[in-house]
Amino acid sequence: MVDMFEKLVNKGWILLQQWFFLAINHASPRLATKLLHSFKTGRRLRLDPPIEFNEKLQWLKLYGNQYDVTRCADKFELRSFAIDRGCESALTSLVGVYTSVDDICWDDLPDRYVVKCTHGCGYNVVVGDKSKVDVVSVSRKLRKWLKRKYGRKNLEYHYDGIQPRVIIERFIEGEDGGLPLDYKVYCFSGRPAVVLVCKRNGYDLKMNFYRPDWVLLPLNEKEDQIDGVVEIPKSLEHMLDYSARLSKGFIFVRVDFYDSGGKAILGEMTFTPGGNMSSRYNEYGQRYLGDLVEITGCCCKDRLI
Repeated sequence: MVDMFEKLVNKGWILLQQWFFLAINHASPRLATKLLHSFKTGRRLRLDPPIEFNEKLQWLKLYGNQYDVTRCADKFELRSFAIDRGCESALTSLVGVYTSVDDICWDDLPDRYVVKCTHGCGYNVVVGDKSKVDVVSVSRKLRKWLKRKYGRKNLEYHYDGIQPRVIIERFIEGEDGGLPLDYKVYCFSGRPAVVLVCKRNGYDLKMNFYRPDWVLLPLNEKEDQIDGVVEIPKSLEHMLDYSARLSKGFIFVRVDFYDSGGKAILGEMTFTPGGNMSSRYNEYGQRYLGDLVEITGCCCKDRLI
């Protein structure tokens, strides 16, 4: 009973915070972004001029040209964008796309698959064995996610224009038969410059940053890095090629991949990693990545807010 009460209090507090920042955002997105940034990171947000990586991404969110950002952040519409950019071979097999959970015929799905909502991050369910899936629980979770306005959480405006849908894709298998490593390519003005490798063990996340020639970059703290040697993915060359094509025309975008049997599989495109408030980078990492973001001359005047 006590635990339930604490959960309700915490949920209410989170909703109260969101309403507060949304109310300020209605009057001044700039002020709301500065207050939210300080509240979540404990750091003052500099915008005149921005210097660190998070700061420059916040500046881009407020003042940058957002053409095609919403389309690319949509996990379904990204597929057509990838085809337009000549990257169809990087797409995984699509099982189906649904506007309603009730339209999903669970019995007809393959033995292993991944369920995603198109309008946010973290709205995923990985099914490694169809016979063990709790359809009622998964359906309840999906309905809850479809009702959420993901962009309100961290004032990530481009998510507001995405139609909430469910897509189901084939299960992407790593070399050990489980989930593969995540490879996230940081691209700046169409140039892949940094590759982030993420390895999860339950809730524990370890990360390494590399140059495209696979030299380790000290952009995060040692204790947060992956133990041992991380081999160069067999499909790295293809990842970099796809990333260059997909990121052309964007000041910054992170293009995420999996390596499945030496084949690069496109995951998603992310324009506001960590809501532009990530604490994963150390001081050097913030400056190193920030120096790669070139915002001079990219201001869209009708977005001055």
